[in-house]
Order: sequence, then structure tokens, then C-alpha cells
Amino acid sequence: MSNRRDFLILEVSADELRLSHAQLDGDRVKLHETCSFLSHQSRSDKPVIKDQSVLDALSAFVSERHWVGKDLICLLSGSSISCQYFDMPPLKGSALRQAVLLKLDQQLHFDVGEAIVDIQPIGDPKLNNRNQLRVGVTALRRDSARDVLDVATRLGLNVFSISAASVALTSLAQASFCDYEDSQAVLHIGERVSTLIVLNGQIPCVTSELPIGMSDFTAALMRPIIRGDEVIELDEEKATAIRDEVGIPEVNQEIEVLGVTGNRLLPLIEPALQKFAQHLTQWLTFAATSENGEKISRLKLVGGGVAMPGLAKAIGHRVGLDAEESRWLDGVAAVAGPAGDLPVESFAIATGATRHWLELPDLIPSEVRQARKLRRIRRSTVLVCPVVAVAIFSVAFLFDHAGNKIQSVYGANQEKLNDVKQIVGSNQRWVAERQVVDRLQGEFDTFAHSTPSWAGLFKELSRLLPSELQASQFKAMPSPDGIRMELEASVYTTDKGRSFDEVVEQTLLSLERSPFFKHVQLLNSNKQMEKSEDHTEAGSLFVELELVYPQTRSGGA
Repeated sequence: MSNRRDFLILEVSADELRLSHAQLDGDRVKLHETCSFLSHQSRSDKPVIKDQSVLDALSAFVSERHWVGKDLICLLSGSSISCQYFDMPPLKGSALRQAVLLKLDQQLHFDVGEAIVDIQPIGDPKLNNRNQLRVGVTALRRDSARDVLDVATRLGLNVFSISAASVALTSLAQASFCDYEDSQAVLHIGERVSTLIVLNGQIPCVTSELPIGMSDFTAALMRPIIRGDEVIELDEEKATAIRDEVGIPEVNQEIEVLGVTGNRLLPLIEPALQKFAQHLTQWLTFAATSENGEKISRLKLVGGGVAMPGLAKAIGHRVGLDAEESRWLDGVAAVAGPAGDLPVESFAIATGATRHWLELPDLIPSEVRQARKLRRIRRSTVLVCPVVAVAIFSVAFLFDHAGNKIQSVYGANQEKLNDVKQIVGSNQRWVAERQVVDRLQGEFDTFAHSTPSWAGLFKELSRLLPSELQASQFKAMPSPDGIRMELEASVYTTDKGRSFDEVVEQTLLSLERSPFFKHVQLLNSNKQMEKSEDHTEAGSLFVELELVYPQTRSGGA
């Protein structure tokens, strides 16, 4: 049987639809053609998948290439979909699903009751050293799945699977970096969104989309550049060219095309680098906390970032990791045909989905799958029935006379016996399941209320901490009243900005007002003055935070 498969891959982000034609031949992916359409309306108005102008352009593209009827894999990213990894008790079947849904309800940013949820055990089904089972949980808003199905119907395509873009990248990372046993991070840098994947060996522990990409460096280089008495302002095309050719320059590096040295560009690029470092530090700290403090030992940069000189070194320096570029699609994917001018690294999501389509979570609504199954059965019946009917009629004619009297009595009794067996079997199953539910209910209640919402906590810290403050360490530990966290951070100020004392005061006030913390205590603050060319490191502070979260209830209530 041939293992060649032919797919259309539709990537749906916050403001872009990208359709690619991919073919799987063995383990190698061939990418023949692609198109992308940006939405020009505000993200707050409606999602790109409902932008009529984008859908009209996409429909015309599909019709011109006679792709109607092809299989479509749709990969979503953004706020409509969530990908998380949980360590669960050793449960199976419906008991595992119920426990996962309870856990998911604590951390999901939309109603779990209105979500399509896929749960997959990861790696070896044996338990890990903490007597828990690692599961991957993917949840999608039900209305988003309906939007995808409506678009596919309009395009005349068969929705083969609805899944998450970040899961496709995670599957590709697991296969590409399987020779490393320690914890490592893989950062896929896209044009507008980047994806961080943290692996412990081959087992993923964090997959997160970061709202920053190559376009942030382009925007930074479009700001005014001082050259003597002149001010240079680049358009988007020229800024992108400088970004890809020069990258992160050295301080004294001559940039001939602009007639300036690197020290004129570095202050423009630094905020984007700091933004990368801030997001990475938070999620890498969260990953280390999830893995019992096991630190990440290396960082691999893939995607568009490998084309930008010096980016890996700059990011690695700011997060304190050995970072290196990896062209992970070499020998795995090839671009041909109309898409031949595009870099293969831009097809990482499509490649991951095409190579690992069997492993992707399928988020097609269950009622849609059931309806499709019934249609296939009816279609098979229509095709097979004429031939089968002739054969049955011939045999039935021979036996009809002899078995007519016996069949009438036997059939009635057999039908009653089958009904009784079904009722008894159903009652036995319900009794057994009820006993399991009663026995595990207490464990579920305890489990559901014993863990803080770490994703929400780090999002809150990302929102509250002022821009002058750079967190360097988070440490969580148990306390008599629950869990407390120690935050260590450095404070950077400028001559025209807020002072060290003002930054510390603002930080403490913001943390005290947050509903995530019931007690905030400043343990230590060190004020110092070490000036550099760009900023002043004003000092550091050390804060203790007592977390607010639902805890296990005790007593007989």
C-alpha cells in the first residue's frame, strides 16, 4: 500500500489565512504551492476567517487550481485554541477524561463546556517518576470549529482534520531533536508569532505561542536612524532587507548601505530583543517549575530566525542559554513549483502537519463525524445493495417455504431474549461505573482545587511588572497557608524615566492590588548606580508573594 498522501494545509492565525499544497512521499514532504491573505480589518472586529474579502480571494485561488474536493487539514493558532500538558493520576478512559476536564477548567481562558477537547497520553504509557501520567490536552472553541467547516464548505474542500498549529510544530520538534536526553527549548520564530516548545527528552512539557516575531524587528528598523545631521527613515521593504542581511550588528560594524555603524541600530532593535527575553524567561521558568526545577540546558532557534544574522547569539545572551540556529527542515521538506522562491523554513507548520497527520489531535465536532459516518454507510449501501439483493433473494426463495412457520415463533422469542440481555448488561455497566465514580469523586475534588493557575499567574505578572523591571528568577515553595513565590528582579532606569524608588513602589502597589496575591512583602532591595551607554542598572529587589488559589477543603463539610 502506498504511503503517499496529498493535502491542502490551511493555517489560520489572528489576521492571516495561509493555504499550502503539500505532498507526503515516505518521510519527505514536497511543498508545491502556497498563498497567504492578510485581513486589513481590526482584530477586534471579527476573526480573519470571517473576513469576506479574504474568503473571496481564497475561494478564487482554490477554483483556479481545480483543488475542489481535496482533503484539507486546518491548523489554528491564537486565542480560540489552547494546548497544554498535564501530569495526571494513573486513570483511564472516562475517569481520566473527567479529571482532565476538571483541571482544564481551572486554566482555560474560555468556557470548557463550549469547547471541543482532545486528550492524548504522551510517550510511554508507563507512569513517570512522580507516579503520574503526562497527557497533551488541546481545546478549541466550538464556534471556531464551525467557522472552519463553513469556510471549507464554501471552498468545496473536505475537512480531513482540525487541529492546532503549535501541536504540529511540537510533533516536528520531537522528531527532529530526539537525540537529546536533557531538557531543551525550541523557539520557532515566525513573521508575526513565535512558538516556544520545551522538551524533556522527547516528552513535551510546554508549548506556548509568543506574540512577537520577525515583523517586530522590521518595525524597529522603520524608526528614525540618526546619521550625522541626517535622519534616515526606511520603508517596510528596505527595513526587512536590512533585517535579513545585517541582523543584530556588532557595535562598531560598518553598515555600508546606510552609512552608519551598528551602534546606531542597536538601540532600535534592543526593545524587540528584550521583549523576546521577557517572554522566554517567564515560560522557561514555568517549564522548570513544572519539571521539578530541572533547568533548560540549550535553546534551538528555527523558522524565520535562522535567516537573521546574530539573532541566536543575542537571544541566548539575554536568557542565559547556549542558543544555536537549526535548519531542521533540511532533508525533511523541499519546496518546488510556484513556491520554489520561498524559504523552506517558512513551511514548518505545514511540514509538521503533513508528516505527523496521524498524531495530530482531531477537533472536528463529534456530531459532524457521526453524520459523515452515516453518509458513508448510506453510500456503501446504495452501491452494494443491488448485487447483494439478488443473491439474498435467490437463497431466501429456497428456504422460505421450509422455515416460514419456525421463523415466526423463533424470531419473536429471540427478539425478547436480546432485549432482556441488553437491559441486564446496561444495568450492570451503569452500576459498575457508578461505583467507580463514587470512589474517585473525593480524589477528583481534591485534585481540582489543589493547584494554582500557573498560566494565569504568569500572564498577570507579565501585565503588572513595569517595563523598567526585568525578572531574573521565580521560586515557588510550600508554606503553612498554601504556596508562596519569591521573585528576584533587576531594575533598569534612564535619566528621563522613573527613579529606582518609584519603580519599586509602583511594583509593590501593583502586586498588592492583584487578586492573584493575598500578601506581598519586600524582602530586600539593593540600590546601585552602574551606568552604560544605553541605560542605568539602578539595582535589584527581592519580593515574597503569597498566592491566592482554590485549596483543598478539609473537614466534614
